[in-house]
Amino acid sequence: MAPPSTVGRYFTPETLGVTFRVIIGAKQESFDLDRGTACFYSGYFEAALKKDSFKEGKDGIVKLEEEDVTIFRHFVKWLYSGQLPITPVKGDNFDVLCDLWLLGDRRNVPLLQNQALDAIRDETVRTCSVPNRCIPKIYANTMEKAGLRCFVMHIVALTMIPTNIAGNRKAGWPEEAVWDVFGAVVHAQHSKLPALNGSGLAKIDMCVYHTHEAGVKCLDKLEWT
Repeated sequence: MAPPSTVGRYFTPETLGVTFRVIIGAKQESFDLDRGTACFYSGYFEAALKKDSFKEGKDGIVKLEEEDVTIFRHFVKWLYSGQLPITPVKGDNFDVLCDLWLLGDRRNVPLLQNQALDAIRDETVRTCSVPNRCIPKIYANTMEKAGLRCFVMHIVALTMIPTNIAGNRKAGWPEEAVWDVFGAVVHAQHSKLPALNGSGLAKIDMCVYHTHEAGVKCLDKLEWT
């Protein structure tokens, strides 16, 4: 079964109680996770831990040396509590939220991706800013139609004027991103789309940018109950 992309589906108690070990990063920090919980939310862990298919399933050990320990620790907290690492800082939480979306993309955790994306939208409203500095990382780790990339390009395009675009190449944006946002800005201006403000951002249909299994849409804001 595909992992859930919305709240409302819950694992059954009989799947709980068996743990496995995840080894993270070059320093090989260990995390012991509940197998039923991890496999319910993550398609990656569900596939890796099949006892008749992979070594990880037989040994109960999954090595993810490329993952960042701090981000994985945030993932573990989310896995058990549904809480994202959003703090009322003077700046913003864009970096950690983008990193969590990317982890969810790599490990097939659609609910984490969707909640992180909603939180990025909420941070944009709260801080009256857009995650420009995250664009190099987003483009390096996503495909063309990825929800995170499309959403960030959309809000950047509707809050930017063309004369500002040239400076983004100097700020480390990849050429693909520069051309994408230029095209999006021109399209928005030709289509006479209104510039985004806080209330406009809050009304965006985020389901357009979410990761969902076939036939599933968001009924409401993605919050755990």
